[in-house]
Amino acid sequence: MKRILIPLLLLLAPLAHAQIYSWTDERGNKVFSDQPREGAQEVDVRPPNRLSTPAPVAQPASTRSQTPQNSGPAYQALSITSPAHDEAVRNNEGQLTINASIDPPLGRGHLLRLEMDGQRVGVPVPGNLQSTASFQLNNIDRGSHQFSVVVVSAQGDEVQRSAPVTVHLQRTSALQPGRAGQVPPVTRPRP
Repeated sequence: MKRILIPLLLLLAPLAHAQIYSWTDERGNKVFSDQPREGAQEVDVRPPNRLSTPAPVAQPASTRSQTPQNSGPAYQALSITSPAHDEAVRNNEGQLTINASIDPPLGRGHLLRLEMDGQRVGVPVPGNLQSTASFQLNNIDRGSHQFSVVVVSAQGDEVQRSAPVTVHLQRTSALQPGRAGQVPPVTRPRP
């Protein structure tokens, strides 16, 4: 095998260092080739950039694991089922219901918590082997909000987090033109 490989590499070595030529054709296009032509200029091909990375440094083992401890079952699916991602919801009172599903069912000792825009909201649902949960939110400001559900262990460690879902809550405003009970316009005194 070595007897065949070495002569083959020696034959291919000159091809790896081929010269590149450039010229402009009759249509004004820039052309590159490895075959010289009348009026062609030799292109200076620089060696590729190389980046040497430092060797990884071994970190001492910490006394506490960086990954959350899963004291119960591993959840294969955790998601917000309603409202759908990027859905617009109209509710003038700012009420919103978030439905979530989990598979296998939420284990004992775990809580299912809702987060809106990275902040905890609503009442956490305790693990009672249920596979669905609903969170009722009131007086939510209009606009876009990002929701996710989080499984939390009894010690408060995050076990698993759902993919975020963006919901656009639409509420009427007293400042909308043509609305009954509209705020009167500001009058300015004349100079």
